[in-house]
Amino acid sequence: MDISRRASKNDHGSRKTHAQFDKLSVRKNQIKIESKEVENFSPGTKHNYVFTLSFDEFNNLIRTVAEEALKQPSVIEDAISPILKELMILQTVGSGSYKASNIPET
Repeated sequence: MDISRRASKNDHGSRKTHAQFDKLSVRKNQIKIESKEVENFSPGTKHNYVFTLSFDEFNNLIRTVAEEALKQPSVIEDAISPILKELMILQTVGSGSYKASNIPET
């Protein structure tokens, strides 16, 4: 994941860094992303980051991608097709269809 920042008042240009997803987890209605030893925007320093995404934020993200998919279907198709199985699982659970399919809850 690329991260960029720009000062809100004294704009001295954009600064960029990169973070890898070292750990992903879902708990308490949140998606937690942990990235370790991310090079800070100041040279020579590294920090550990934890990004927390609520399900409302996740829903907004999915909604935005879905709306864009209608505008650029071929671009989104190429990006989404590798995770189609996982998207179908989310659709099954989100629609409540898992109850009819006897998928055990864990």
